[in-house]
Amino acid sequence: CMASKMAVAPSRGALARKTSVKTARRTGLIRVRAVGPAYDEVFDGTTGQMEKVLSQSVESLSAGGLEWSYRVGVPEEGTEAKPTKVIMVHGAGLNSFTYNKLSRELQTQGYTVYAPDMPGHGATSKPSSGFDYSASAYMSALEAFMTAAGIADVEDP
Repeated sequence: CMASKMAVAPSRGALARKTSVKTARRTGLIRVRAVGPAYDEVFDGTTGQMEKVLSQSVESLSAGGLEWSYRVGVPEEGTEAKPTKVIMVHGAGLNSFTYNKLSRELQTQGYTVYAPDMPGHGATSKPSSGFDYSASAYMSALEAFMTAAGIADVEDP
């Protein structure tokens, strides 16, 4: 259906223009949000059956001059959602999948979990040649991601 492949982009005037969902995601006009829990189907060697296992969706957005890839997991069906969001940040040489099992456990407890691939890792783009790979550069990049993802209002503990 063509309607499912179109998105309305916000405009400055009264009229909005139509654009493809792929273009809207790339340009940051829309954010993809997990609206329900994601499940993977895995083989259980004990029972010989396929079973559904709670997982996270892989999403992307543009922020701070980078194309970010991140995993987002929402609370399991039937679990009361907690207002606190959890963001998990990996170290060098790792990626967002590192937190797959921990994310699953937090989702069963009612938390929404974000695990971005940091710049130059996983599916997130590599920074420009001016990126100095310091802690402050990573912090600035992470703040841009959090703002773009709509979770910048997270408070320090």
